[in-house]
Amino acid sequence: PDPETYLGCADLLGIAPDELMLAACHPEDLRAARQHGLRTAFITRPHEHGKQARLPKVEEGEFDVVANDMVDLARQLI
Repeated sequence: PDPETYLGCADLLGIAPDELMLAACHPEDLRAARQHGLRTAFITRPHEHGKQARLPKVEEGEFDVVANDMVDLARQLI
């Protein structure tokens, strides 16, 4: 992953990377963002690839927030 993908957003907003959070359902994107200093929020999407698909593996505490959906994420960030 290109650092500019993550750091460019912080630069555009005029903030430090640790003041920015990437919320996504793909752990690999979140891991890359974390490597570049961003905060991370994993949002589960259990049916993204069909009802029989498995959820991606994530370690407990791997991301700053784990949420069931965007509303749950908002509640956790208040």
